[in-house]
Amino acid sequence: MLSAYATSSCVNLREPSPGDQTKQIYVEESATEQIRELGPEYVAHAFWQQLHLDRILKGVGFSAKQCRLAEVQVIGRLVAPRSDLGTVSWFGRTALNELMQPSLQSLTEDQLYRISDRLYRNRSDIEAQLADRERELFGLAETIVLYDLTSTYFEGLAAANPLARHGHSRDHRGDCKQVVVGMVLDEDGFPKAHEVFSGNTRDSQTFTDMLDRLKAREANRQVTVVVDRGLSSDENLALLRQRGYHYIVTTRQSQRSDGTVSVAAQLRRVGDEVLVLCHSQRRAAKDRAIRDRFTTRFEEDAARLARRVAGGRLKNPEKINQAIGRLKERYPRVARHYELQLRTDATGKPAVEWDRHKQTDAATDELDGTYLIRTDRSDLSQQEIWKLYVMLSRVERSFRYLKSDLGLRPVFHQKGPRVEGHIFISVLAYHLLHAIQRRLTEHSDQRTWPTIRDLLFTHQMATIVHRCTDETVMRLRVCSTVEAYQAEIYQRLGLPVPELKRRLQT
Repeated sequence: MLSAYATSSCVNLREPSPGDQTKQIYVEESATEQIRELGPEYVAHAFWQQLHLDRILKGVGFSAKQCRLAEVQVIGRLVAPRSDLGTVSWFGRTALNELMQPSLQSLTEDQLYRISDRLYRNRSDIEAQLADRERELFGLAETIVLYDLTSTYFEGLAAANPLARHGHSRDHRGDCKQVVVGMVLDEDGFPKAHEVFSGNTRDSQTFTDMLDRLKAREANRQVTVVVDRGLSSDENLALLRQRGYHYIVTTRQSQRSDGTVSVAAQLRRVGDEVLVLCHSQRRAAKDRAIRDRFTTRFEEDAARLARRVAGGRLKNPEKINQAIGRLKERYPRVARHYELQLRTDATGKPAVEWDRHKQTDAATDELDGTYLIRTDRSDLSQQEIWKLYVMLSRVERSFRYLKSDLGLRPVFHQKGPRVEGHIFISVLAYHLLHAIQRRLTEHSDQRTWPTIRDLLFTHQMATIVHRCTDETVMRLRVCSTVEAYQAEIYQRLGLPVPELKRRLQT
């Protein structure tokens, strides 16, 4: 520790040493150098250690250096997602290398490519051991399993990747090839497993692979699987029963409109199943807004067609009926509420007329915001069933983080295994993110990782350089003084405020 006192343009530095020497410095010539970002990297490094990722990686054959390379990849994806070349540049601007032991002497893009490949080759073992550690660390019950799918698209042709295909794009990028990603989470939102599928894979086709992964992880555990309507076919439910799983699923939209079920949050037993019709005010408002938008478009197009016919620009009855059919196909959501047809007057002049069915309108209004849920869990109340089902929003939130904050979208890699490694790095980064946010929520702190990351960004490490009057130079490596709000974040995460003050060789 150095102490100082001022004498005109100089400051005396007193260094506790065997010789108890005092040095004078030129205040005006003091400077800082090697300023490095510390706060977000410190938190990520601490949770890397809490999740025992070094122990897990060494257990699958990683060397100490490979563990450090893996940590750079994953923390880089968590803090500043970018290309592998960009990660090399980012790493040099942070204090992460000073936090890690042993530190890296150098870092190249090729090293990051190779470590991504190695991580993906050991994916199953890493995910299984991570799940065990998270269960131990956070006391997870893991009796509920959530499964859903997303997609991520490629920049470029991806000609060398057999999984890259055109398919239903959840990113609204039907012009790009893509892959489909299926993810299994527990009820607390921690990832348990993931799979990468061809971009043209239908949702239901991923189900068997998911159940195989689940069987390997939960062989002796009574589990309830929660899935959305894209996976709720009778074949999939039969497969769940055959494998010994309970299930909670939502039915398809057409089944939701079954008039035999009254509109109320209620239980109804049908054979071995329980049906629950639940209502969401938020969803009701969204349903109405969507229907109103399509209703306006439908009526505008119907009026346009009627004017064409009335003006004599479209006369052939067969072509008029074809135009009516195309109009109904374009707006299936609202066309069923209208009687739209071709009529002719006494002179044989054609006209297109439509009438809105008030009865179906009323029924549709009543069904807005409703969900019909099927389950074989007869021991649960309708409120408990609904609460479990809406847990799927956690999967959707996970996908949003993966895509927007953890660099999952878009994919620039063109080779198959490298793409899967890229996705796995994002999944591992999400393990860190979710562990950090879980710890915050334990202290009633609902802030998200992007907010925490930005608040900690200004907590940095720097070298203070003093030029002494005896022509020597003294360098001190220190952490910046922590702000009160930063200290609060560290405290809620259960981490000590990082402190470093050491003299460097001059």
